[in-house]
Amino acid sequence: MSDYYEIDFRQVHTSKSGDAIGIRYQIGQNWTVHLVDGGYATTAPELSKFIRGTYATNLINHVVVTHPDRDHAEGLAPILEEFDVGALWMLRPWDYAAQLLPHFHRYESVEALVKRLREEYPYIYELEKIAVRRRIPMYEPFQGAKIGAFTVLAPSPARYGQLVIQSDKTPQTAGLGILSGLMQAAAPLIRFVKAGWG
Repeated sequence: MSDYYEIDFRQVHTSKSGDAIGIRYQIGQNWTVHLVDGGYATTAPELSKFIRGTYATNLINHVVVTHPDRDHAEGLAPILEEFDVGALWMLRPWDYAAQLLPHFHRYESVEALVKRLREEYPYIYELEKIAVRRRIPMYEPFQGAKIGAFTVLAPSPARYGQLVIQSDKTPQTAGLGILSGLMQAAAPLIRFVKAGWG
């Protein structure tokens, strides 16, 4: 249990999407800082100013990427460049290309699928490149993982594989043929209906 904690939700220039959450807590004499998502690149300077000013640190113990969309991941690239980061927690679909390959009939090699997935998820691919260059350790935030004082509730590895296969950003899957094409064409309408239905 923390002796002190605060959670700060930061603006990311839009009321419809995006996220940047700062978390600071103290256990005994030790302080820990987490950053969960980072909004857009345009919000990174304000986020940097907030962390240095409010948390009075240049160390972020844990940076967590909840998902690879621009409004959550793009703003973390400048943060990884500017701050001392203890760990980056992020799921990278190309790490599972060998297991996913049978689901993507247009790809004959793992390397080709890896390349395509990196193209489709450019914001987290950029974070990976920065982390490798700056030697920031990367970990997978799967269900049950401990990130500081927090425990990850989802997804499981199996569920993550399903999410990658079903994502609008991944190539057409095998075994669905024309139905898959129709589903992709209808995807915007399906999302609209789901949003209205709640």
